Amino acid sequence: MMSVATFFASGTAFFSGAACLLAGLAVVTRGRRKFTRAVGRIVLLLGIFQIVVSATPLPIWAYPIWMLSLVVLYLAGTTRFAGRPGLRTAALAACIGYTISAATWELRYQLSPPPLSGQWSRVVVIGDSLSAAEFTDGGDPWPTLLARDHAIDVDNLAFNGARAASAEKKVSEAQVSSAFVLLEIGGNDLLGGTSADDFDRDLERLLKKVCRSDNAVIMLELPLPPLYNRYGEIQRRLANIYGVHLIPKREIAGVIAGPNATLDGLHFTAQGHQEMSAMVWRHLRSVDFNPRP
Repeated sequence: MMSVATFFASGTAFFSGAACLLAGLAVVTRGRRKFTRAVGRIVLLLGIFQIVVSATPLPIWAYPIWMLSLVVLYLAGTTRFAGRPGLRTAALAACIGYTISAATWELRYQLSPPPLSGQWSRVVVIGDSLSAAEFTDGGDPWPTLLARDHAIDVDNLAFNGARAASAEKKVSEAQVSSAFVLLEIGGNDLLGGTSADDFDRDLERLLKKVCRSDNAVIMLELPLPPLYNRYGEIQRRLANIYGVHLIPKREIAGVIAGPNATLDGLHFTAQGHQEMSAMVWRHLRSVDFNPRP
């Protein structure tokens, strides 16, 4: 069963909220009874709440325009504007249009990226304690399981407490040359107080180092706490600029939310590492990995 935290962090709440918003709009504008319209307003507010708390990183201009259409719709329904039904109709159409457009936009990031291709001799994992060998509850971390289960070479460069800045300083260009690079980074930035501006700068420096003409890069999208939209927007924007494939946040959120998958709600148990390995492999299995001689 999906937990409340996973419901919001995975992005599911955004689509649920959009559905509630549309349903609420329909009831509020079409309902004939006062009680019916009151229920519609409650559903509408529930939708807005889910959308806001989901921290979905829409383009920076999207939320203000969306909220403006709702405000205009509300004002158009007041006595002051009772003689201008055209305004109410236009505002309703705009709000419905923005809701559908936003859901369509976000759906692109919820779907898995196209299958990857190419030939590589190894995978390089750059990450934090979710991937590091030092934090495994006595078992093997998922990069080790990935290597063993699928007979591929994996260089695990993850370390506890890693942030985008510290990972960039520790990893050398030679370590990521001619490799398939997987980035599991940003969780400590998000939860550890790195400002959005600093995260933007640090992640771009890391991507500049690892995104080379002789390799490929894939990055795990961060599940976001409420009101941390900017961090997700940064990831998506930089991934687009540097040609990095993003694994949707719902996938790692699903692993974390699995039964007996974590020790403390975040760090993986042995079972969690196995599930993480399986999830990552679904995105790598189309790649031709030739072991190093």
